[in-house]
Amino acid sequence: MRSFVRETSRAALLAAVSALALAPACRQAAAQEEELSPGVVAYNAGRYAEAADDFYRIVQNGQDEMDRQKAEYYLAHSFFKMKLYQGAFQYYGLIVKQGPRHRYYFRAVGGLVNVAEALHDGTIIPSILNRAYGSDFERLPEKTLNKVNFLVGMLSYRANKLDEAQEFLSAVPKKSSYYARARYLYGLSLVKKEPKAAVKLFKEVMALPENQYYDYSNVRELTRLAIARTEYGMGQYQEAVDWYHSVPRFSSYWDQALFEDGWAEFQAGEAGKALGSLEALHAPQFEGAFAPESWILKATIYFFNCLYPETKGAVNGFRRIYLPMNQKIQAALTGEHDYDYYAKLIAQPKGELPLAVVNYLLGNQRVLGFKDYIEELVRERAMVDSLSSWRESGLQAEVAQLIDTQAQTLDRLTGKFVEGRLKYASKVIDGFDSQAEIILFETVKAEKELIERGVDSSAKLAGQQLYRAKVPDPNWDYWAFEGEFWIDEIGYYEYTLKNGCALRQEGR
Repeated sequence: MRSFVRETSRAALLAAVSALALAPACRQAAAQEEELSPGVVAYNAGRYAEAADDFYRIVQNGQDEMDRQKAEYYLAHSFFKMKLYQGAFQYYGLIVKQGPRHRYYFRAVGGLVNVAEALHDGTIIPSILNRAYGSDFERLPEKTLNKVNFLVGMLSYRANKLDEAQEFLSAVPKKSSYYARARYLYGLSLVKKEPKAAVKLFKEVMALPENQYYDYSNVRELTRLAIARTEYGMGQYQEAVDWYHSVPRFSSYWDQALFEDGWAEFQAGEAGKALGSLEALHAPQFEGAFAPESWILKATIYFFNCLYPETKGAVNGFRRIYLPMNQKIQAALTGEHDYDYYAKLIAQPKGELPLAVVNYLLGNQRVLGFKDYIEELVRERAMVDSLSSWRESGLQAEVAQLIDTQAQTLDRLTGKFVEGRLKYASKVIDGFDSQAEIILFETVKAEKELIERGVDSSAKLAGQQLYRAKVPDPNWDYWAFEGEFWIDEIGYYEYTLKNGCALRQEGR
């Protein structure tokens, strides 16, 4: 499949041609559109509900094919103006299915893009655009084509068709509002095979102007994480640490950054700083975080420092929190449940799952997008129910049916995805519990070895002196942690550790 790019001059021409105007272009067209006049007048006056009703009657009963086509498009656009996005989606979609023979085909493609943007839909509408994509898309207005190329590139990336994704994403120019998102995804497609090139591209994204691109603040935070992860993958642990620290405190991704920073600090030889990041992650403020691996990392750090009681304490912490949690996940997965049941676990949670699991599910952008879409359909259904003026023409019943059908489809999609995520979460907990068992086995083995050698590890460790963590510069204050989590201190903890590993050399 080939993506298309267009010269500016032609784009300007097409943009002018595609400008939304209901006024007829010539007197001949005006004569042909007499049947459209009531809807046109209402539309131009901003009475979109009235306009939609008039256009719908023409779609159903109009005698002139050109009038019907125009009514179809402006019916969809009236829905969009009213923020009835499901009606807009359906009628734009019907036009797109008819292909370029429909006189409003290219405008309808742009309408679908606008609906996808309004609904933050990264799955359903992009899939329709992907199926429709062909050589005729070269005739789209440049702004629309750029967005379509991004949406199709995003789908290709998710399907792991990286070469195809790169082709589409590279076709999004710098002047497009989707450029930052496209470059971020392009960078992700390079990480596995060309990590240095990926980091270079990510840093270019970080340098883009802040107010020029769609969803840029979110893209910027994701890019920070992407750089940190790529540096970590290349073994550049201190660089990874620096980028993890750049993720804004209490942002949507800060808990993930704290956990991953723990691994980076540990790999960089900074066990105390690693434990400090995990201490922040285990603060009450993050009680709803799903981070089973953080406890395994904590146990691993203690084990490598031969602090065996603390190792067992971390393993017990993992099991105290996550094994009961897994039991509830398994209970939700047991039995004959349809997809509607799983969709309601996030749409209308009633305590079936722990908060951390619900947050884990909603932490997935696709699940969150499905949830928001379902809530949007509820809002639109209520709005349609209030439009009694649409009852006589049948428009009220049709749009209500469209919404209900889409809600059922979305429930199935959401439920299927949620069920899959729950199975994965349970598998993750089981996997880390197996790792915990190995750590416990090695811990008991090491403790037994010390006892057999007659080494009093507790007395030896008590004789070691702990030194205060180094203060970065004179502008910082040092406060000893006394079991209370203060909001302005979270994220700045650092442990100082004793080391029991030298004890294992005694008696040899």
